[in-house]
Amino acid sequence: MEEPLSDSAAKKGSVVSVNKRVLHVLVFLVIVLPVVVGVVVWYITENACSDTSGNVSGTQSPSVDGTSTPRPTAVTSAPSIVEEPWKNLRLSGDVIPIHYDITLYPDFYGDHGWFYGNETAELEVKRPTKHILIHTNYMNVTRTELQYSDGTAIGVARTFWYAENQFWVVEARELLRTGKVILRLRFDGSLTRAIVGFYKSTYTNSQTGEER
Repeated sequence: MEEPLSDSAAKKGSVVSVNKRVLHVLVFLVIVLPVVVGVVVWYITENACSDTSGNVSGTQSPSVDGTSTPRPTAVTSAPSIVEEPWKNLRLSGDVIPIHYDITLYPDFYGDHGWFYGNETAELEVKRPTKHILIHTNYMNVTRTELQYSDGTAIGVARTFWYAENQFWVVEARELLRTGKVILRLRFDGSLTRAIVGFYKSTYTNSQTGEER
């Protein structure tokens, strides 16, 4: 005949059984529950995506078998012409410089501190645009001319200096066609306004003490 369990043994057995149940619950929460939740979320998301993709256009057209099939709506691409390219820090890729011819006439003798000059820039128009930008700073552009490489003049609607990004902006009256374009500028400026770019400086000859 088996002897009845003592009170201490009975308590140990109950503790063990309780611990096993707790362990089972923890295993379920840690392993099984996330898997179940993941499957449910995947199922709901899959159905939502399929429902959304089936009605992209918002319009329907009847098919041969009488059911409705989605008719896609044409997507309008964003315009390639930037309205105010001078507000970008970088030069636009629509126009690429090929060659520059620059002539400068400085007058820095005595108390004079002025220069004038002209520039001819050969440019390649990669994409139709109305705007040509060229860097300028502390200069007075007195004349701006624009023409195609074959000599055909291009009408200029306006020109202005955008000081924030140091751009001289040339806006044509019509879209420039792709190909070679010639930009001619005439300008003048001060050699003493600031120590920037082309400026006048003095030094003292260490042997004669003469300032030059």
